[in-house]
Formats: sequence, C-alpha cells, structure tokens
Amino acid sequence: MNKAILISLSIIAAVGVIAVGGTVAYFSDTETSTGNTFTAGEINLEIDNQCSWNGGINNCPWEGVGGMKANWALTDLQDGVHKFFYFGDIKPGAWGEDTISLHLYDNPAWAWLKIGNVVDNENGCNEPEGKVDTSCGDPGVNEGELYENMHFLIWMDDGDNIYEAGERIMHDGEILDACEIWRLDGGPCCVIDPFVPCSNYYVGIKWCFGVFEGPNYTCNGLSIGNEAQTDSMTMDVSFMVVQTQNNQSALGGPTCP
Repeated sequence: MNKAILISLSIIAAVGVIAVGGTVAYFSDTETSTGNTFTAGEINLEIDNQCSWNGGINNCPWEGVGGMKANWALTDLQDGVHKFFYFGDIKPGAWGEDTISLHLYDNPAWAWLKIGNVVDNENGCNEPEGKVDTSCGDPGVNEGELYENMHFLIWMDDGDNIYEAGERIMHDGEILDACEIWRLDGGPCCVIDPFVPCSNYYVGIKWCFGVFEGPNYTCNGLSIGNEAQTDSMTMDVSFMVVQTQNNQSALGGPTCP
C-alpha cells in the first residue's frame, strides 16, 4: 500500500470521528418542574347549640341524661348525643327556643337547614283522651294531635336568642310539613348569599305547644284539650353545606322524598 493511500485512509478515519462526535454536540436546554400535585380542598361545618324552654336559659332537661347533650360548643354532631329537642313531658302553653350557631371552615359554601322525617304518633289512648278523641283507641289509626298543635318559628338570628324585626324568617309560626328545607342566608339582607369561612351564623328555632300570638310570638296553649294527651312527634334536624366554586346555582343541596 503506497503512502498516498495510507494518508487518504487516515483522513477518512478522522472525518468519521468528527462526524460521530457531531451527533451529540447540538445546543440544548432542559427545564424541569418536579412534584406537581393536586390536593382536594376541604369544607367542614361545625355547630353549637343553646337550648332553653319556658323562659329559662340552658335549662333543657335531658342535658347529661344517658350521655345526651342539649347545649354544646362547636363540634360535629354525633347521632344519639346532640339533641336539639328531646322533651318528654310538655303541657299546653309550653315553649322553647334553640339558638344554633354554624361555623364554616376553609371554603365558601351554600348552606341549608332540613327538618325531615316528621312523624305524628298517637301512642295509645288514656281515659281523658278517649273521652274526646274517638280514634285514639283504633289500632289502624296512628295520628296524634300533638303534631297539629306544635308551631315553629325559624329565622336567621343575630345570636341574641330573640327574634327581632328585620331578621329573615324562614318558617313563620306554622306547623311543619313532613319534610321542609330552607337555604340559609350568609348575608345581612334580601339576597341569599353563601356562608364564608371563619364567620358565625345563627339560626333560631322557637316552638310552641299552642299558637303564637303578637309580634313577639308569645305562646298561647288555651285552645288545646285532652285529645293531645300522651301523643308525640319526632323529627330529624340536619344542616348541609355545598361548595360555591363552580356552583353558582346552589346545586347539590338536600332533598325531600
């Protein structure tokens, strides 16, 4: 092999090395974002209650009985423990009031109050009741007269336990249907606004075994006779909050059957 051929082969080899090296020599830049994360938000509602009856303060009689509570600080409600109403021996003219405080955490939300599963019970027939209520001994009839004589005032309160003119009334002193729902108001007046976090909102519920009279909703039980003796009514009371973000129409609230 002559000298010229050797020189040519050396040049080809060198060019080959340059060509291989050139395949990884482009200008470049890399930008990296690590740890990208989605975390679901939180909506939490806590409730406290002050229960009073017949003009007393914090005197509802089941406080501490069997672990039940009639008055409590902000908490999540426990079934069988927190009772807004648990009266076992009321007479005509009895009345009471609960001031319920609601505290929302973390995110704005629409809020509702639902009273459902309202049930009217006859509970048999004692002698005075039987004289005026011809159906109370009929095993096929389970319609008591307590329910039709229990009237409720429900309103957005300012926290002082007293209904005052200008506070929004949701249920104006009438008897309850089997299921009723009210959207609660997070604003001072006129347009139902959502709740905002870290603010207290108050709902007042005043009840009367009789009828309400006058602007102060005074309870009068004079129209009730023996037909209501031993009868009872039960109900469920619940509060619900649903996000406002992407939900300006307040969808997703509670429903009645």
